[in-house]
Amino acid sequence: MTLIDFGIWLRSRGNREASIGRKLKYFRHLKGSIDEMARQILEKPWCDKSKVMALATLKQYAQFKGLPFPKVDFKAYGNVEPYVRTPEMVRHFIHRVRKPQLKAMIMLALETGATAFEVWSLRWKDINLASGTVTITGTKGHKTRTYRMRFALPAHFYETSLLPSTILDFIYAS
Repeated sequence: MTLIDFGIWLRSRGNREASIGRKLKYFRHLKGSIDEMARQILEKPWCDKSKVMALATLKQYAQFKGLPFPKVDFKAYGNVEPYVRTPEMVRHFIHRVRKPQLKAMIMLALETGATAFEVWSLRWKDINLASGTVTITGTKGHKTRTYRMRFALPAHFYETSLLPSTILDFIYAS
C-alpha cells in the first residue's frame, strides 16, 4: 500500500483535496514504522499545532494500515514563543493611542498587571484620584489589591469632564 492508496482512503472518508495534500506532506519528513514516525514528529522543531496535526494524520495512517497507534505522551499548549516588548516599544504604543480614555486604561493595566476583565469591570468608587490609588477587585481566585498609580496616570482620568458610572462607559464616551 502506498501513500496514493492512503490519499484515496482519506478521500473516501470525506477529506478534501487540500486536506489530503497537507496530510501527505507530513510523510516527506518521516521514515520507518508507526512508532518511529511518532517519535520523529515529537523531535521535530515544529510548533505544537503542526505536531498535533501530524500525529492525527499518523493515527489515520495507522488506522488505514490496520496497525495499532502508540499512545503518545504529548500535550499541546497552543502557545508560541513569547514576544517580550521593550519599554521603548510600549512607550511608542501608548503614545500612538489617540483616545485619552483608552490610553488611561492601557496604562492602568500595565501599571497594575490587571486582567482585561478586571480593568473593564472597574467602577469609579475603585479609583481614588486624590491619593492616586486604584483598587482592583480580584476575580477567579485573584485577590483584591490596591495599587499606587504613577503621577501621569491620574491626569488621563481628568481629561473628560463627564464621569460615567463605569469605566467601560468612560472608554466608549464620545
